[in-house]
Amino acid sequence: MDYLWGVKNVSFFDSIWVFVHFGSGLLLGITLTLLFRLAKNPMSPRNYGRIGVTVLVLWEYFELFLRYAERYDAQLARWLATFLPPNFFEIESRTNIISDLCMGALGLTIIYWIEQRYGIYKAKKLDVTRNQ
Repeated sequence: MDYLWGVKNVSFFDSIWVFVHFGSGLLLGITLTLLFRLAKNPMSPRNYGRIGVTVLVLWEYFELFLRYAERYDAQLARWLATFLPPNFFEIESRTNIISDLCMGALGLTIIYWIEQRYGIYKAKKLDVTRNQ
């Protein structure tokens, strides 16, 4: 049961970090939606998913880099300590890393569904047909 609930940095649903990663997926989805709108390029599920999941995976690698930098590079660790609290990126289990990616992807998916159902691209398509 420890792998499912409650143990920080070990469990799938470990603590408030589940909501943080879900929220980061929502914010990333909103950001991607706005960028696609600025580019006037309709979102394809393939591009949206590739970009979103790539950013989420790169963030996990960034966390991994910071954990190792903190452990093995004292000078970099001191510099990071000027703006990050101590032990900001702690060691995580594989289960917890997968949870982080799943929660972020869930947030991305929800924003994509909302955009497809109520978003600007549907309205643009309707406006184009009305003008013809």
